[in-house]
Amino acid sequence: MNSIKFACFVFFLIVFYLQSQAQITDSLRAKYFNSSVAIVTFDQQVYQELSDINELPVFEFYNRAFDFFHQEKPNEAALFFIAGMWRSPLFQFMDSNYVQSSDEADTFISTTHELQQLVLPHLNSNLHNYAAILNQYCDWYSVNMPKKVHSTEGIQTYKQQLEFLKDFAIRLEKNPDEYILAIEDMNNNHDISNEDVYIIVDEDNISNNQSGTIPQSFLVYDYATPIVKNQDFELFAVANSYYNTYLEGENVIIKQHHYNPMIYMANPGNADQFSISVYGEKETGEREILGTYQFRTVDSLTPVVYIDDIRSGNKITSFDSIACTYYSTLYEAGKLQIKYWELVCEKKIVVGTGGQLSLLAKSFIKELEVNTPFIINVVYLDPEAHEKFAKGVFVR
Repeated sequence: MNSIKFACFVFFLIVFYLQSQAQITDSLRAKYFNSSVAIVTFDQQVYQELSDINELPVFEFYNRAFDFFHQEKPNEAALFFIAGMWRSPLFQFMDSNYVQSSDEADTFISTTHELQQLVLPHLNSNLHNYAAILNQYCDWYSVNMPKKVHSTEGIQTYKQQLEFLKDFAIRLEKNPDEYILAIEDMNNNHDISNEDVYIIVDEDNISNNQSGTIPQSFLVYDYATPIVKNQDFELFAVANSYYNTYLEGENVIIKQHHYNPMIYMANPGNADQFSISVYGEKETGEREILGTYQFRTVDSLTPVVYIDDIRSGNKITSFDSIACTYYSTLYEAGKLQIKYWELVCEKKIVVGTGGQLSLLAKSFIKELEVNTPFIINVVYLDPEAHEKFAKGVFVR
């Protein structure tokens, strides 16, 4: 799937979704034409801001979109999100030295998804307003092709973008019922949250930690929640095809549940790390070790913010990525998912999403004088997918 088709897929898939023959009620239609949401007409200042970053990559548009959301300007946020999304497939023709890494591609997808979750509910509240925003963007974009687009293929991509956006706006105006049915059909028949229920333990968290040679033991626990020192945590264990299951641990106290033999409570005490071995017992009483699992602990559930491998409170030597973790030492398994971040220094704020610092943020940090402190505010997801806040202070 090429990049322009991917952009279409991410944001406008629902238009091409298999259509239902269901009839739309007046109450359902009213949900998508909320008269309290006015149809926007953007002023010249907004177009000037678009022009100011017209030669830049996608994340500069996304930064502005998040900034507008913080200012409670959802129409402007939607405009810059749409502009940024279509910049991604075009930027490869604007910078011949630009090669997108897999990390950048992953960040683009995750950030697009996060902004989409903010943008779409607002746009869908009044489809007249949605179409107006698309039409106004097309009017601006049709006379503001980035100057760095020179190649025939790049110009063709630009024209395809305009054609697609104009066509979508027309369909939204002339046949909004088709769009409404598509969204309702997806909402009713594609519940993503139900898929997440089954992601309890993945291969990286269990299979790769197993040292036994017989893959017949299962030890399941909520790996998304760190194990805290001197506190009990619950796990489940079973030895397949064996008469009974036994657990033995090193640096941990294990107690079996009174009523359910598959449930165990474990307490690591003050240990930094510990292991649990699963044994299967045959009817003859003979035991076989089936797997050994390694665990690490945390002092508390107080989150710590990092820039690269440097934790909050220290002087940084590089500034490419942001991480938030419960662990006292940064390592991959302990990272929490970062939704948004903002860099604050000298009354200037740069915002972004995910675990990568934007080009704008890197440039800003680079220009700071030595020994200048700045703040990184982070919104992350806890194990229950609730948004939580953490703050880090660093010195340039």
